[in-house]
Amino acid sequence: MASGSRKFGLDDNNSNFSFFNDNDGMTREFLNTSSATYLASDKLMPGPEMEAAREAELRRQEVLRQMRDIENHTLQSTKSSKIMLSESERVGLETAQELVKQREQLNNTERKLDNIGGDLKDTQKNINGIKSVFSSLKTWWSTPKQGTQSGNSQKESPTQPASPTDPCDTEGVLKNPNLSSAFQKCQTSLASSQQSSTHPALQLRGFDDVEEDDTFVRDFRETSKKVNLQLDADLDEISQGLSRLKGLAVGLGEEITDQNDLIDRIHGKAEKVEATIGSQNTQMKKILKRPSLADLMSDSQDPGLAFKTLIRCNAEKLVETCQNSG
Repeated sequence: MASGSRKFGLDDNNSNFSFFNDNDGMTREFLNTSSATYLASDKLMPGPEMEAAREAELRRQEVLRQMRDIENHTLQSTKSSKIMLSESERVGLETAQELVKQREQLNNTERKLDNIGGDLKDTQKNINGIKSVFSSLKTWWSTPKQGTQSGNSQKESPTQPASPTDPCDTEGVLKNPNLSSAFQKCQTSLASSQQSSTHPALQLRGFDDVEEDDTFVRDFRETSKKVNLQLDADLDEISQGLSRLKGLAVGLGEEITDQNDLIDRIHGKAEKVEATIGSQNTQMKKILKRPSLADLMSDSQDPGLAFKTLIRCNAEKLVETCQNSG
């Protein structure tokens, strides 16, 4: 049969199958298509353009990584600055409390020196009365002492030094015109930072906790935006802290200047009291060197002569005192 001997193959002489017989042309056309390029991309050696693109991508990732390291280092620096600023404010507040306590002690010292000066005036009056034989007893018993009541009242309520942790220290600082405003601002800031969960010491680990993976390049802009917002907030807080610290430093300086003036006044009053005490001691020594009536009577058998001798000695001493004072 003719049909049994039919061959099912491509006839090179048949023009209908000429497209399928062109093996070289089909191969070239397939290789020029994008599908062939895609299938062969994993097996073919990379060309110069692909190698350059890969190197550029690696450089880009390295630059982004360096930028991220710089941002993290900057965040660490700002957090450390906030911690040191908080510590400086705390030290400033403690210094303000100590200065207020020191002012109270200086005021007490000045007040006691004033009382001593008043007592020395009364003592001088008594010494002047003792110098005169005729008015010594009258002056001694009749002259009221000034400052006795004030001295007793002060002895009844002695001033106790307040401890640094005593609440009255804070009240004293708030009453001080040099320190009240700055002290209140710094105290409010420290109290808020202690109550807040975002204390600078607790914020040292923030963006460092984010794990680094292959997707960090895609969300780099979002992370960078968060970093910039955090840096702005930290810098604003540091600026406000420096402003508060400056105000506190100015107040401390004014308070120290006032206390220096107070110390100078105390020094002058102390020197005056010391000179007065020395003068009164000298006068008392001269008075104690006078012969008494009992001594004169023991040395003389005539009481009238002894009394006249005592009056003469006191009169000579009175004249000498008047000449020295005149």
